[in-house]
Amino acid sequence: MRRLTAILLACTWIGTVPLMAADQTPANPQDQLAMTALEGLMSAPADRALPLLQKVLNGNRSTEVKRRALFVLSQFEEPQAQTLLLESARNGNPELRQEAIRSIGIGGRDDTLAALSEIYRGGDEAIREAVLEAWMISDREQEIFEVAMNASSSEEAERAIQLLGVMDARESLQRLQQAGKGSSGLVQAFAIADDLDSLKAMANDASDPAVQIEAVQAIGIIDNDSARVALQQIYRDTRSAEVREAALQGMLIADDEAGVLKLYQGSNDPAEKQQLLRTLTMIGGDAALEAIDAALEGRSP
Repeated sequence: MRRLTAILLACTWIGTVPLMAADQTPANPQDQLAMTALEGLMSAPADRALPLLQKVLNGNRSTEVKRRALFVLSQFEEPQAQTLLLESARNGNPELRQEAIRSIGIGGRDDTLAALSEIYRGGDEAIREAVLEAWMISDREQEIFEVAMNASSSEEAERAIQLLGVMDARESLQRLQQAGKGSSGLVQAFAIADDLDSLKAMANDASDPAVQIEAVQAIGIIDNDSARVALQQIYRDTRSAEVREAALQGMLIADDEAGVLKLYQGSNDPAEKQQLLRTLTMIGGDAALEAIDAALEGRSP
């Protein structure tokens, strides 16, 4: 239950940090005292803590205090706690609804997480965003995959695809690719998931030139030797000036000084050598300085 480290890392990426982790001391002394009291309930027996938490949620306390109450509620596995969270997720203050949904993600109970599908379908953009975040926090890959597969807009699909990339859900991403979903979003997701094979397949597919070029560049995000070799091979094999330029951009992203130098040394075309030298100087390093010195002296580096 106390998965706070993983949760904080996930929420840092999505831009929402659980209230317990944030330095958000309320200005109101009464709220400060209430927040401290709520922290104490985390170690209290459920039969004593849950009625008090319900009282806070149904009362006139500030939104900040109620947010803390929802977080504390997520630490209890009892059915009553999950019922209270779902009630808060379905009704009331929009801010508290979103907090309740995230708290359900933190709690990680399968039955409560499954109930979020209905809330997602009936929610506005903010509610849907909160549900996706909850599913990501709780590693609910299948639910996010279904959102991407059945999305009513490219924006909705790409948001879900982005989260699948963060979750390293390669199989789900590949299934979406086969279904022709969110090609542009898939490029970045494959890069985030370090799925070189899928990116290479997209880089070799010229049916959509814009996606092909984006895929070539994204290979540079994958920080390993195989990706660097792949970019050099794409550069050598392609007859497209645009794809070749994209391969250079990918090598620039990867800081592949050695790879660009190798291409520079192997080229006999003056215009190409100029472009490769410019790329080398943008990367910087000893190889670039050596190539510059050699060019000024009219010799090969």
